[in-house]
Amino acid sequence: MSAALFSLCVLLFCFGEGLSQTTIETGTRYVTGALQSPKPVEKGTYVASLCNAFKGKDVIVSVVLQRNPDWNPTFGVVNFTVTTAPVAGNLEASVLCQNWPDANAKPAPNCTVKNWSSTSDLYVNTMASNVGDVSFTVIVEFVKATSDSDIEKINPPKSMNLKSYIDAGLVYLDQVVHIDKPFQVVYGQTVILAITFCPNPQTTKNYRIDSTVFAMGPDAAFAQYVCKILPCNDRQNVIASNPYQLPLNSLSVSTTTADLTTLYIAVVGWGGEYDPSVHAYVGSFVYGASLTVQPAHKEKEFRFIQY
Repeated sequence: MSAALFSLCVLLFCFGEGLSQTTIETGTRYVTGALQSPKPVEKGTYVASLCNAFKGKDVIVSVVLQRNPDWNPTFGVVNFTVTTAPVAGNLEASVLCQNWPDANAKPAPNCTVKNWSSTSDLYVNTMASNVGDVSFTVIVEFVKATSDSDIEKINPPKSMNLKSYIDAGLVYLDQVVHIDKPFQVVYGQTVILAITFCPNPQTTKNYRIDSTVFAMGPDAAFAQYVCKILPCNDRQNVIASNPYQLPLNSLSVSTTTADLTTLYIAVVGWGGEYDPSVHAYVGSFVYGASLTVQPAHKEKEFRFIQY
């Protein structure tokens, strides 16, 4: 391997046989799976199930208003607080951030929790304003911790009682794993993505993980292999694979025991555009994965009965 190609592989996290399999960290979002349309002043709680997997991350919580992108209070807004899950038997919870600086201020679309340190789930507790048509979606995103934040800093109360919010019903957010920008892979080389999913009471133990690699550009194609442990390649520790060289490479892996939590995805590059600076073909891809609940029982099979 030339010095230039080796440098490119180090820069792009390319790993061949016999080289250390350092993993690429993926981003994680929790989102509402459907549009939320509460009644005036109705409360609610949206839960991100975290399974103690995101400590040390910054958390950006956003509420996206439908038909009111400027957050004009006349059209209806949402006040929300971000807390840890309440401890059993005690509905008081620590408030980590909120989207308004004081009782009389206009709420904002988002707030940020710096350096998430809790081992519990994250709760987004909402209350719609007294307007008849308030619709929204919730996004909770875990990102690499930074020293400063562009989000306005506020001074929320120290704690709040969650009883009236929880009584309105818990909504468990859907988890999505992704990478923020395209990665490049030298022809025949591999990158390893590390992804974590957190089942919740709504998910139960019966679910599947859908994993998709999207090639960028006209000539790129990829294969993928899924493992529970490292090393992960086409011959070691594979529990699911799509070995075909495809510009859109998708697969699904299922469980009935909730044993699919942290997974490793080996993405192998095939094709791409020729890069004369490294004398090799280089392909780019983006990635996404999601969790889907499986039906508890198979649908009944109907048979034709002759008379």
